[in-house]
Amino acid sequence: MCVTGAMCHKLHMMLWNGLMHLAPSIKVIHKEKVRNMQAVEIVRIICKGVIWNDPQNQQLLKKAFFKAATLGISKFVQEIIAAYKGSVYWEDENKHTIFHVAVLHRRAEVFDLIYSSTFKSNWLGSNDNIRNNILHFGGSWYRQVKWQAVENLVHPFLREAVNNEQTPREVFTEEHKELVKE
Repeated sequence: MCVTGAMCHKLHMMLWNGLMHLAPSIKVIHKEKVRNMQAVEIVRIICKGVIWNDPQNQQLLKKAFFKAATLGISKFVQEIIAAYKGSVYWEDENKHTIFHVAVLHRRAEVFDLIYSSTFKSNWLGSNDNIRNNILHFGGSWYRQVKWQAVENLVHPFLREAVNNEQTPREVFTEEHKELVKE
């Protein structure tokens, strides 16, 4: 046990510097983690300074929010949702919610973040511009476990809903016929 806080800090720094010399990749990982933490802090500062009920602000942040979900940047999505709960109701130009985008682009971390949220019932029944529901998007997701997680969330009626041509199960089966052959 350390005698003083200053002594503990000095020992910690000596150990850390020794590790970085022994394994340079640790230094790279550390720098990346620091950059990530700094980026999250910047997002928090921006979110605190935003007037959320201003439509112009919402439009600007909505674009970044959907881009983050598309790219799988779950921390950004998480910070926006934490700062403004109403963001879960935003839709893009195709009437996709953030949850549709996560499934459509197979972003498991973003999906898992949403899956554990309390907002599920608000987006499960919505359709996009061409009548796809979230299961139609999940049908193209190659990880059957994730697709089944999405399927288990929705009302049974949506499991048989047809977009322009297919039910979600038909989309899933068609997208995975090569896997079935194996």
